[in-house]
Amino acid sequence: MNGLNGNNLPNNHNAFVIVDAMAMAFRYYYALIRRPMRTSYGLNTSAVYGFTNMLLDILSKYKPRYIAIAFDSEEETLRKKEFDYYKAQRPPMPEELAKNLPYIKNMISALGIKCIEMPGYEADDIIGFISQKAAEHNIYSYIVTSDKDMGQLVNDKIFILKPGKNNEPDEILGVKEICEKWNISQPQQLIDILAIMGDASDNIPGVPGIGEKGAIKLISQFHSVENLLEHLDEVPEKYKDLISNNIDLLKDSKRLASINPHIDIDFNPKDFEWKIPPKEPIFALCDELEFRSIKSRIPEIFKQLSSIYPTISSGQLSIFDTYTDTPLYQNDNRLTKYNPQEQNYKLLINEAEIKEFIDVLSKVDFFVFDLETTSLDPLVADLVGISFALSPYNAVFIYCKQQNICRLTLDLLKPIFENEKIAKGGFNLKFDISILKHYNINVSGEIRDAMVAHYILNPEGKHNMDYLADIYLEYKTITFSELVNDKKDFNLWNIDTKQLSVYACEDSDITLQLWNIFEQELKEKKQYELYINIESKLIPVLSTMELNGVKIDLDFLKKFELELQNQIDKLANEIYEISGEVFNIASPQQLGKILFEKLNISDKPKLTKTKQYSTSEDELLKYQNQHPIINKILDYRELTKLLNTYVSAFPKLVHPITGKVHTNFNQTITSTGRLSSSNPNLQNIPVRTDLGKEMRKAFIPSNIEGFIVSADYNQIELRLMAALSEDENMINDFIKGMDIHAATAMRIFNLTENTLTPEFRRKAKAINFGIIYGISAFGLSEQLGISRTEAKQIIEDYFTKYPGIKKYMDESINFAKEHGYVETLFHRRRYLPDIKAANAVVRGYAERNAINMPIQGTAADIIKIAMIKVQELIDKNHFSSKLIIQVHDELVLDVVKEELDIIENEVKKIMENVIHLNVPLKVDIGHGKNWLEAH
Repeated sequence: MNGLNGNNLPNNHNAFVIVDAMAMAFRYYYALIRRPMRTSYGLNTSAVYGFTNMLLDILSKYKPRYIAIAFDSEEETLRKKEFDYYKAQRPPMPEELAKNLPYIKNMISALGIKCIEMPGYEADDIIGFISQKAAEHNIYSYIVTSDKDMGQLVNDKIFILKPGKNNEPDEILGVKEICEKWNISQPQQLIDILAIMGDASDNIPGVPGIGEKGAIKLISQFHSVENLLEHLDEVPEKYKDLISNNIDLLKDSKRLASINPHIDIDFNPKDFEWKIPPKEPIFALCDELEFRSIKSRIPEIFKQLSSIYPTISSGQLSIFDTYTDTPLYQNDNRLTKYNPQEQNYKLLINEAEIKEFIDVLSKVDFFVFDLETTSLDPLVADLVGISFALSPYNAVFIYCKQQNICRLTLDLLKPIFENEKIAKGGFNLKFDISILKHYNINVSGEIRDAMVAHYILNPEGKHNMDYLADIYLEYKTITFSELVNDKKDFNLWNIDTKQLSVYACEDSDITLQLWNIFEQELKEKKQYELYINIESKLIPVLSTMELNGVKIDLDFLKKFELELQNQIDKLANEIYEISGEVFNIASPQQLGKILFEKLNISDKPKLTKTKQYSTSEDELLKYQNQHPIINKILDYRELTKLLNTYVSAFPKLVHPITGKVHTNFNQTITSTGRLSSSNPNLQNIPVRTDLGKEMRKAFIPSNIEGFIVSADYNQIELRLMAALSEDENMINDFIKGMDIHAATAMRIFNLTENTLTPEFRRKAKAINFGIIYGISAFGLSEQLGISRTEAKQIIEDYFTKYPGIKKYMDESINFAKEHGYVETLFHRRRYLPDIKAANAVVRGYAERNAINMPIQGTAADIIKIAMIKVQELIDKNHFSSKLIIQVHDELVLDVVKEELDIIENEVKKIMENVIHLNVPLKVDIGHGKNWLEAH
């Protein structure tokens, strides 16, 4: 590709990169809309973060000679003056994105890049002007954008540069690529296609009734709008009337879709030559925005570019007059900066000093500790050393290379770790507790885990220590990769002892200082009880469950693998027979063509962002009752996932020491407080098909005479919805022990027990669970396969019969708007910064979370309390039975025969009495020789 090279500097060093500012700002804002980046003071920084990384990537990868950023005019544009309706339907910019724009402009200027913004002109026109003028100077232009209309500018010297998503490579589009994409002979014909199909985002009307496919077909035949109108009698009948009735609209649409590069100003490419700017203004912005990773990239990138580009001295920066070093967002809660000069770290090696320190340790009421080990697997890890911090900046490291020293240290520490009166602090203490159990030390006393504490305070944020130290203490820690020099095959025994000591001491010191901050904030937000009574007590329970592991029936899996493969092959053949050809069922592209082009199962199939047919599970479920191939495809997917993810994989995951599978239960991942499971994920085993459910047969008791016990909360989220909403009808139905879905069906459809059918119950079940997630009439209509009008009426009838639920939903949304968060009965919070967003889609997502989170989060809190109490039951009575799995509302135990009755009775009693509400909690409990039988 001429002019720009991803690996080497072009010989002519003659590339001009022009960035479509708003297109890219919107892209990076929405890329992280579900989990936005935020500063410690609450500012959403997704757009400026993505934008800055993009600019640094362009400079470091492509090394263009010229670069400019084009912004839309803040004044009324020429198009808007001529056509009132132009962009009239575009929703207001999201407030949080608008707050990013000053930062984006400041960062652009700090990077020494010129912003172009002209009164009356849009960025498209400015980009067209610059790229065409650059071509006159024999300069190759690369337009960085995600807007399709920019394709009309492409020629032999103008290209589109689309930054890759999710680590995918960048895409450079020239004449060939644009023409192939739109089936045209020259890029300028894209204007004609856009004129016919319109552009809803810009309110370019186009010809009503003709979409993208029709527009491409017409321009492929007639080449331009003008030629099309001249030969209207030759236009296919299905389009002729549509066009003849909208000729003026079509002509206006072409004018609106055309980029106007004719701007009467002077152009000198030298004005846009990039030079390396001073780092200080960039660093100041990075500090304000808490962009640690970007700040760390700058020196290396500028060093790499220093042999190519000249450097701007600090005094020259004034030519970029938009930069201000005054913080745009005043944060009054910035924390005291960590002072590394106060560090007092000691390495303890000999027996005397170790004994002296442990004697001091035994007299304190709280300490922080951190283990350094040879492995992340507690079952095989050897202890390398332990660091302790008793006060800020003061820490020690006990090095355990000598076996006699290690054994002495652990023997002396055992009574201290097991002393219930001494609180223990750390970071991700579940791991450290598991390691110590391996050495026959059971950590007791209050657990103060800084990582878990921060999760409660900011559930959707990052929780790693390096990040938190940077944000809260303004301190860059020694990272593990730095300690081992980025080696994958490392051995901590080979690390310099002093370096290891400083690293370990720093971990404990930083953890202590972070804990002090988080403890205060938890108390201020009235969340300390949530931490101390639920999350901290859960940590050793999860450690125990992970070490317990799950026994797997390998003989069953061998047979099941063959059965699954046969069923998969059978389904594949049935799918091929229905479709009339053999194709790759796992390929969304091939499957989409079969479903929507060959079988025509929908007139309006949903397209992905890449213009492919969507074949996601949610999308296919809409057509479940419309064509027999759909259920077979869904079954095929479930069984192949079951085979590849579980049946074939599980034998390899059996631990050589225990003969069991040991999952990780993650306490700090979800935004609602639910636990998640990984390596392997035991919470996501497919259960849609009977064969999917069969997978649970592989989970068996450790003892051949033992049992698997499953205890499952019965409809806990609906019970909590009734309790939180205080809706009398639903509360009474639960108190009477009625089938809640049947009761709902009879209420909203005016049925009796004699007229109630399974179909009505199915509809009631869909709306009961849909309401929890804020389902719309559109969503319900698609789920039930009914009209939107009928779905709307069902929802209205539902709220008439259950007025308390409607009141709860409205109050939850209003509470979120007033406070910026919602919370569970136990004061777990979820922050909803988009609850007042101008964009209806973004706001709607936040409103649904406002309704659902207090319900789902309270259910998560309840089962966590149940887990704590069940483990207390096991420990107190020295039972041999073990708690092994949690799947959201279900607990699974590995129970010995002699304890079966008492375990079932006591576990049921514990779970049903965790909290007393105006609705009874009900637990379904059963046992069997495997998980399927128990469930």
